Amino acid sequence: MFAFLSFFTGYAQIIGSVSNSQTGEAVELAQIYLPQLDNVVYSDVNGSFTLNSTPSIPFNIVVSLLGYETKEVVVSSSTISINLNPSVFEMEEVIVSTPFSNLENQNTISVSKINSETLQESGASVLADALQRIPGVSAISSGPGIAKPVIRGLSGNRVVTYVNDLRYENYQFGADHGLDIGTTAKSVEVIKGPFSLLYGSDAIGGVIYISPQDFTHRESLTGSLQQRYLSQSFGNETSATIGIAKGKWQFGANGSQALHADYETSGDYLVPNSRFKANSAGFNTRFSEGDYQLTMRLAYADKQAGIVEERRGGKRNFNTQIPFQETQLNQFSLRQKLNTSIGLWNLTTGVTINKRREFEDHDADELEEEDHEDELVEDPHDEEGAALNMRNRVVSLDLNNTLPVSGNWQQIAGIQWLEQENTNSGVEMLIPNALQRDYGVYWLHQFTSEKLKWQLGLRYDIRSIKTEAFTIHHHEEEDEEDVHDEEAEVAKIDKNFTSLNGSLGIIYPISENTQIRVNASTGYRAPNLAELTSYGVHHGAQRFEVGNANLMSEKNLQIDLGFDIQTTHLNLGIDGFYNAINDYIFLNPSNEFEDGLQIFEYEQSNANLWGGEFYAHYHPQGKIHFETSLEFVKGEQDNGTALPLIPPLSLNQEVHWNISDVFASFVSLTIVDKQDDVGLFETKTNGYEVIDFGSHIDISITDQRELRLQLLVRNIANKKYIPHLSRLKTIGVEQPGRNIVISAKYTF
Repeated sequence: MFAFLSFFTGYAQIIGSVSNSQTGEAVELAQIYLPQLDNVVYSDVNGSFTLNSTPSIPFNIVVSLLGYETKEVVVSSSTISINLNPSVFEMEEVIVSTPFSNLENQNTISVSKINSETLQESGASVLADALQRIPGVSAISSGPGIAKPVIRGLSGNRVVTYVNDLRYENYQFGADHGLDIGTTAKSVEVIKGPFSLLYGSDAIGGVIYISPQDFTHRESLTGSLQQRYLSQSFGNETSATIGIAKGKWQFGANGSQALHADYETSGDYLVPNSRFKANSAGFNTRFSEGDYQLTMRLAYADKQAGIVEERRGGKRNFNTQIPFQETQLNQFSLRQKLNTSIGLWNLTTGVTINKRREFEDHDADELEEEDHEDELVEDPHDEEGAALNMRNRVVSLDLNNTLPVSGNWQQIAGIQWLEQENTNSGVEMLIPNALQRDYGVYWLHQFTSEKLKWQLGLRYDIRSIKTEAFTIHHHEEEDEEDVHDEEAEVAKIDKNFTSLNGSLGIIYPISENTQIRVNASTGYRAPNLAELTSYGVHHGAQRFEVGNANLMSEKNLQIDLGFDIQTTHLNLGIDGFYNAINDYIFLNPSNEFEDGLQIFEYEQSNANLWGGEFYAHYHPQGKIHFETSLEFVKGEQDNGTALPLIPPLSLNQEVHWNISDVFASFVSLTIVDKQDDVGLFETKTNGYEVIDFGSHIDISITDQRELRLQLLVRNIANKKYIPHLSRLKTIGVEQPGRNIVISAKYTF
């Protein structure tokens, strides 16, 4: 509970109404959202609504309904009347990952939001794959079950992920370590570019903010049950949610399960060990009384994913097969809000425990004489032990105060603390036992007028890293007859990294329908444990990595320029960026070998990335609308050497046809250019085109119950292709062929 005194906050109740601006008729079921308290109410059949226990007047609410323009309204009295303008476009949503909960096009930085319906339309089984529908977002993949997001050419520890209001740490520095999150999220927001102001170290490339499960206000049981089947991997995916409200309490729970065998390519062969299985469960509760709100969330997830090492020879088998990786997540978060006369206090605390284990062949000589495909593991916990066994405990605290609105001014001030403790208990050691602490203090300010909006912020961070010394055992091979074991001692580290960062952004409306956005932000990233201390074989990447304890923090400055046009039937935008990174950390291949693998050493050099996205949404009168997006990014070091894993130029065109209120279809064409501007020793890739198709029908059972049947066909032309960001491109592993996805979702 808060250790604060509660102050009188002004109006306790707001009474309002919503009507159609053209006809004057009452608007029923309009959503009235109070961002500061994450609270939602709906207008009744007369268009009326009531807000209880509100912040001090004035404060903002957002009113939205499909078929109308989303409207942000300042509440300045105890009664309010709201007129909504009809619109053919989907309703615009509030962005909660940015500090002032603005609408998507009212943020000075580039941010995009994707909802659960779009996630499901992607047909993807992992979140990073589904996020590729957002312009500027790609995914590094090691098969269909292992993928991590890439924002404008940056990934891993340069992108911060938030889940259940907490920072999500899952050893994302590893090239073969995926995000390990499914596609059942309510919505996902992506900030493109540095946002260290709010998220601290590592957010120099962007932020992935996964919105947690919503709470219901109904006092009868609500929820959903979904079943999906995916033809290419014989995949079965089940997910469910339930929720109920009782008085001052709201409850919710969710769960999911996924099971996939080896997938089939368009070349009619199965990719061995591309199988994976995953489970998740969550429980959420919220208590609200007067000026106080408490939200508690518990989450669990586990996943076993095979590590692909060969191109052909897979089986329709769901059993885990060596080699594979196993991850487990346990998470507890507690968010408390207290509304006082001096502002809205928000305290978020939590604990996350993430475990990663990797299982390999215990005796390579014996296995050479055996059939690898028959070496299945019914229970991996019965094995001799994981070759790699790491446990990361994260404890965090975030306290901020949103000060009362003063005229056109809004301000937020806060402090953050985070501690990570890594421990090892496996045969091998990728990174040492270590303790890492982050401390941050920040201030953000927003000014809004009819002609101008600006956002300004400052932040100071300290990161402390302490590691234990450890010994690496490896084989030294002088020639075929002289093979012996050697030991290497990696010294302990005790270092501090500090950084001062700022951001300034402006939105200027050129006309009623056109606006320009300019933003300059700095960010920083302290080197991670792998970059500082590695000395040994990284099996997932098939190289011998050598860290550098003298690495400095990466620091960057990104300039963004955006241009938006919004008319009755057209939404069009252009986002350009230039990102200059000082002391960019990268792996540099040497001419030496160890354990039969080439040695890669961590080094630093300045680097630059630039590019942008174009998007257009044309919605003429009628049932058909068109969406187009184009994205490009270029990255290179100061010496002209290309950065690795930079996504190529791509174009996406979608046509949506709303046949009726309950039946809709879409078809999409993605054209990806070749990528021959690659980093050292990186494989070039060819261009390709992929066509997807989807259709759904909604069957109303009662006023509160609905069944949605959905058919998706990914890669409908059965095209052979290999994405440039696939880590399996070096062995020629193609993407899945034609994949038919059948889904049924029952909502009640």
